[in-house]
Amino acid sequence: MTNDDYQRLLEINNDPEVKKEMPGHYKDVAEVCQWINDNNVYAIRDNNNQVVGFVQLYELNKSLKKRLNNVEALEISFALPSKFRTQAGMVSNAVRQVCAQNPNTKIVGFAHPDNFKSIRVLERCGFVYSGKVKYHGNDKFDNLVYIRKSITRSCIMLEELAHLDKFRSLGIVEIRPNKDGVLIIDVPNENVNNFVDLYLQLMKPGRWNEYVGAKTGFYFKMPNGQVKHLILEGKSGQKEINIILREFISNWDLDTDLWKWLTSIDIYSDLFFTPDVNPT
Repeated sequence: MTNDDYQRLLEINNDPEVKKEMPGHYKDVAEVCQWINDNNVYAIRDNNNQVVGFVQLYELNKSLKKRLNNVEALEISFALPSKFRTQAGMVSNAVRQVCAQNPNTKIVGFAHPDNFKSIRVLERCGFVYSGKVKYHGNDKFDNLVYIRKSITRSCIMLEELAHLDKFRSLGIVEIRPNKDGVLIIDVPNENVNNFVDLYLQLMKPGRWNEYVGAKTGFYFKMPNGQVKHLILEGKSGQKEINIILREFISNWDLDTDLWKWLTSIDIYSDLFFTPDVNPT
């Protein structure tokens, strides 16, 4: 980085938009240099190679980590003032690149419920809504918690366990059977689509399954053999999925909050920090 880059990062860090959403601001270039030395800071550059924003990874502070059940993860934050934004997707692309450089690291991001831009970036980059927490212990409001996982949680039902070797060929990690004998598993993200395709081949009509990870999805083999695969994103998609579930379970409540339903199942409950996981 050049001295001009440091000056630009100082300007960005003290931009009113950034100061409103992000703690920790610096008085001079020396403090910016110390910040960079103490954290993993990645510059976002425009087409002219000018620094226009940043992404950073850093250790969770001890009190926040404790409020998150001592999760082992790094925190991610990012900033790109609107005055420097020359094209759509600049922040999302930068966050994806940072995550790709840290493929085996669990990464957690936080967003105020009204910070829709940050929420969209996190969701577009494969982060999963995982609950709410007070970022500072004395905050009057909760921040939304998003986690980027390198694996996807699912299960293999009793009827499909006879084909376990086929699923093992996809690199699944067998966690444990639950009280009903269903095998809880983790699937590498890169093999999720192959897992779903295989499951749909093996399952009989009138059955369904789901998964939770970088994306959360429900897939169905209808009684007539038709296949449906729907992604649950925030609150969207719940109505359509609930309507299909009613076809499988006659007393299924069409107003079911599917996020809360997922946390009530022992297969997925450990993936969420709090019982309240419905994105606003």
